[in-house]
Amino acid sequence: LDVVTGALRRGAHVLCEKPLGRSLAEVDTMVGVSAECARGLFAAMVCRRYPAVREAVKYRLSDMVGDLQEIDAAYGFPLDWPVQSLAYYDRTQSGGGALLDFGAHLIDALFYVVGDPPFEVVSYADDAEAGVDAEAEGHVTLLLAHGRAECTIRASRLRRLSNALILRGANGTLEIPLSPAHSATFHAGNGIWPVSGHVGGPRQCFSDQLEDFGRAIREEPHELPAAASQRASIGLIEELYALRQPLTFPWDA
Repeated sequence: LDVVTGALRRGAHVLCEKPLGRSLAEVDTMVGVSAECARGLFAAMVCRRYPAVREAVKYRLSDMVGDLQEIDAAYGFPLDWPVQSLAYYDRTQSGGGALLDFGAHLIDALFYVVGDPPFEVVSYADDAEAGVDAEAEGHVTLLLAHGRAECTIRASRLRRLSNALILRGANGTLEIPLSPAHSATFHAGNGIWPVSGHVGGPRQCFSDQLEDFGRAIREEPHELPAAASQRASIGLIEELYALRQPLTFPWDA
């Protein structure tokens, strides 16, 4: 918070890595300072640049499934790279664990695809008894124009999950990988069809993001999410944490 607001007050435009803030209050403070200083503040949500996600939005691929009934959203892999501090594991510094860290990308991509619908939080559980969550699972109801869709959100710092948005509807299932190297697929009956052909690599996505930041500074057309766009995902994460219950494991039975 202090780094972002300090840079804005010094006249800099800011591209901030996820999560934009540890809480909705922090996001609102940053957005307010950005407006006060007339400086741009943008969220670095690289999953929006993955080909499958981008094409799902551009071509409204979610319409293929018909009335949306159920969503499985999962993002996780082992946190096995070296860290230089214990901030990851200190809630007072990080604000949260897997749900805030990986969930910021996951939930932002979900809302980007389905259009920022209102929601109701049903339940949430994680393993944060000793500090921050390494495994997290939440259940949310999305209030869509046609009705309600049940959504399961999973995040993990311990294991590789499906790393995808899986949308199930009356006409079939659309799988949108959260990866720059895989295309979206549509499943109906016994058939599976790829519905996005272009794939790339993570370096290109990050490079494009930085080039877009330059365009944003020059007030040229760009695709960077404005900071205020993160209110929905950070707000949902905050609501999930507020309902926290201990996660049940198979060996607890």
